[in-house]
Amino acid sequence: MQSLFQALQELLVLSVDDSRYNDARNEPRIEAAAQALVKGAHGAARMHGKSPDQDPSVGIFTALLQDGSKRAFDAYRSGHKAYARTLFRNMASACIACHSRTAAGSQLKWDFSSGFAQGLPLFQQAELLAAGRSFEAASATLNQVLTDESLAKKNPQQWNRALRIALAIQIRVERSPKKARELLENAEKTAGIPQFTRLDIQDWIRSLRAWESDEKAGKTLASNEKALFSESQRLMKLAQASQRYPMDRAGDVAYLRATSVLHQQLQVAPQGEKSADALLSLGLSYQTLRDFDFWNLNEIYFEACIHRAPHTDTAEACYRRLEESVIVGYTGSAGTELPVTERSRLDDLRRMASAPSIGKKSPQ
Repeated sequence: MQSLFQALQELLVLSVDDSRYNDARNEPRIEAAAQALVKGAHGAARMHGKSPDQDPSVGIFTALLQDGSKRAFDAYRSGHKAYARTLFRNMASACIACHSRTAAGSQLKWDFSSGFAQGLPLFQQAELLAAGRSFEAASATLNQVLTDESLAKKNPQQWNRALRIALAIQIRVERSPKKARELLENAEKTAGIPQFTRLDIQDWIRSLRAWESDEKAGKTLASNEKALFSESQRLMKLAQASQRYPMDRAGDVAYLRATSVLHQQLQVAPQGEKSADALLSLGLSYQTLRDFDFWNLNEIYFEACIHRAPHTDTAEACYRRLEESVIVGYTGSAGTELPVTERSRLDDLRRMASAPSIGKKSPQ
């Protein structure tokens, strides 16, 4: 795993700006680091079977890393450097999404004071720290980023991404509504942030205050599958009730809390009676949380749900969501046709999901 992150660190350093990435003198280093990333991802996949983390998400993410790193390496070698650069950056997002599920796991230490990592911008430092589970250092670095008024004005997209990574860490790793609220209250003071972001922050703070009230009331959660699934559904209903329209950001805090509980459920009972329902719920939650740069995790969890409980009502519900997401993703407003291979894949999944008309089975 260490070799994977070392390769990722070098790639982020070399791709952080156009001049460095497009400098012909750096091509051998980029290609070597990309190849090392492929080997590291392959090694992580082999280690998955020995992992004490039974959440099936671990297998999903290692497969993503294997596929993404190979595509990035092939793209770079074939001259599609801009596409490869996007894929290199996506590797960090995938690591953050996986590692921020829980606080469990070893931490990697980064040194940004010397070597090729010296001078890496704060936001990229924070990405690497979060990707390597150094969450305390990542949070401290993100707090510095969020006070940067120039960044908020000139690059609000990156500032917003930093805010969301920091919020996800406090909610899913630290599980601290107080720290999350204080983070947002400090971020809101930064001049130059867009008005829509300020309104989102205010909605999130209200949700966090409600969570703090629950904690003060002494509400506790049992760590068994039934209780965890019940809590995730309560949180998702709470999120939906707070939304004024389908993609409203007001429900983000509750959805983030729900993903944390669902991942905990899958660790406790990876093959449990409600495991397929948990995968469906994760797909629905991540669909709303796309702005948190969690990749297209919604589609991945919908497909995992179909494989987990084929020929059931739950699988059919997952397929409907998956098909809609894929078609919208490919077509958009331009009317691009769905590729034949993708249509064939969906047809296979539809047949796998389809529940018999008589005696429909429940998820096993």
